[in-house]
Amino acid sequence: MDSDQPTNDESFELAKITKDRLQIDMPGFAQVPEEEREFFTLYLERLRFGPMATSTIDCTAGECKFWQKCPYNLRNLEPPLGGECPVEAFLIKLWSSDLADELAIDGKSGIDLSLVQKVAKSRLFSKRAEEILAQDGFIMRSYRGVDTQGNALFEYKLHPLINLIEKSFKMEDTILKRLIATRESKHNAQLTGVRTLADMMSQLNAKVKNKIAEQKVVEALDVGDNTI
Repeated sequence: MDSDQPTNDESFELAKITKDRLQIDMPGFAQVPEEEREFFTLYLERLRFGPMATSTIDCTAGECKFWQKCPYNLRNLEPPLGGECPVEAFLIKLWSSDLADELAIDGKSGIDLSLVQKVAKSRLFSKRAEEILAQDGFIMRSYRGVDTQGNALFEYKLHPLINLIEKSFKMEDTILKRLIATRESKHNAQLTGVRTLADMMSQLNAKVKNKIAEQKVVEALDVGDNTI
């Protein structure tokens, strides 16, 4: 369905840093060559929501921990070596946009967008951890030393990434509850406003009806006086 109104996803995009904004607010930006300004906008957009905003890994192709399942490897495509991982960058944008759309977040609400970004980054960290666990297993064996006969001693423990996944889930749950509570609070405030307006209209209608009734009584009395 065509519409001139921006979708929530488009609204999310409106909050991006632009070259025009940097021209006004960033000291010295006017001296940056025109061909380099796009780099500055992208760089600052990545830093915008804090350290987690720079969480995408740089492409190292065959040296990457996730190269075996990378679509660039599976389809024999030239990877963007040294650049930002396009898969992770897309996932962050996708998850952020989906959340912003689902929660009807205003694209100009910096606080809400920051929380949405944190949820997306948390999901990215969990995704990485789960892929590493799929390769390494949930149990780690570490060398402790040797016994009196010179035999190697090992200890076994749960992979530390399990704790990271648990912490990521808890953080995501906390943030989503906060975002949902904010939406519910705004919704309740709107309902209160609607009820207040309805009450005012009801009172106004009652006053109008009373005024009409009083006018009819006055008119009836005038008619009675004229007939005497």
